[in-house]
Amino acid sequence: MTYQKHGRLNLLFFTKIMANLSCYTDGAYSPLRDKGGIGIVFVKDGNVVYKFKKMFEKTTNNKCEIMAVIYALHAISKPFDKVTIYSDSQYVIGCATLGWKRKKNVEYWALYDKTLEKAKQICENI
Repeated sequence: MTYQKHGRLNLLFFTKIMANLSCYTDGAYSPLRDKGGIGIVFVKDGNVVYKFKKMFEKTTNNKCEIMAVIYALHAISKPFDKVTIYSDSQYVIGCATLGWKRKKNVEYWALYDKTLEKAKQICENI
């Protein structure tokens, strides 16, 4: 496995591409500090292969949860048999997979849709 620096996000390039990839995402926000952050753990064949974290200012918890999934999708650079993205956010799961209305954070959902479409061109089974 090799890493390539792309902007602020290190993209993963795996030499063995026919495998399953699991991405565990989380976002959090502290109103006292007016800061939030995201964390992503990439697991391939039961082994942690990469971890990523990033801080954001003047955000919300839901924005951080969405951004965690967007960053995970953005990191997909090679085809896999299957990519599964896990989130503990009912908001993200509902809006992304259950057809909930996206009345808030519209610009983030537009970015999510665009990033998902690009990721599906690389790996259809997300």
